[in-house]
Amino acid sequence: MPMRRSATHGANKLDASQDRPWWHLLADQFKDFMVLVMLGAAVISGLVGEVTDTLVILVIVVLNAVIGFVQAWRADQAMAALRLLAAAQCRSSPP
Repeated sequence: MPMRRSATHGANKLDASQDRPWWHLLADQFKDFMVLVMLGAAVISGLVGEVTDTLVILVIVVLNAVIGFVQAWRADQAMAALRLLAAAQCRSSPP
């Protein structure tokens, strides 16, 4: 039975992914479709001459990026701590 569960759901272990650099975490914040739409709106607003609207949109995008970056960084730190806590331990049973 354990082999069947392992084959169906995979091994019971944390992903051994490497820590992502901070600039990668920050760049990931600008890959969302809505963020790109907001940046496009800021560009169009700037071309039309609405400086106030452009600045407000850019402040919102930057705040969103900062909050998302902090959350992603903390999540990576938590996963690293979990990897350290989940060190493999083996106990041999008597024959």
